[in-house]
Amino acid sequence: MANINLVTEPEKQKSKIAEGGLAIITLVFVLIMLLYAGLVFYNKTLTGKISNVKAQYESKYQEMVSGESTKTVLDFNNRITISKESLKQEKNMVEDLAQIEKSIISGVFLDSYEYDQKGNAITLNCMGDNYNKVAKQIVNFKSNEYFPNVTSGETTLDKEKGKISFKIILSLNK
Repeated sequence: MANINLVTEPEKQKSKIAEGGLAIITLVFVLIMLLYAGLVFYNKTLTGKISNVKAQYESKYQEMVSGESTKTVLDFNNRITISKESLKQEKNMVEDLAQIEKSIISGVFLDSYEYDQKGNAITLNCMGDNYNKVAKQIVNFKSNEYFPNVTSGETTLDKEKGKISFKIILSLNK
């Protein structure tokens, strides 16, 4: 009996830490799996949103390249170029319009405005109620010192509107 162990030791009990550790590991694993599932779902949602935004971008891009928006942009660019050239010439259109507004009498209104750069003159097409208003308007422009030379042009009767259409050429001080 040489190989028999007669020493008795008390039986080791399972520790509470080991039981709690297994529960904690299981809980952490479940949380990680839930987090992973949430991230996969969020990734699918973001992928869908990104594809929607890309589709919107492509449609807007095609709309801009197609030509209609390009015309608007080019028109705006042309306006800027004309404005810059006007500023270089130091022509004050606001003052011109203010003087015209100050000289217009009641019963007469502006139909069109045209500025001649070479002649430094403004051509106005006006509409008046009667010939008396037309004559008073021409005299009123002539009395304004801002316009050194006022020339009246063609006068016609507009039967549709029941008004008299007349042209006035206003020379400007240089």
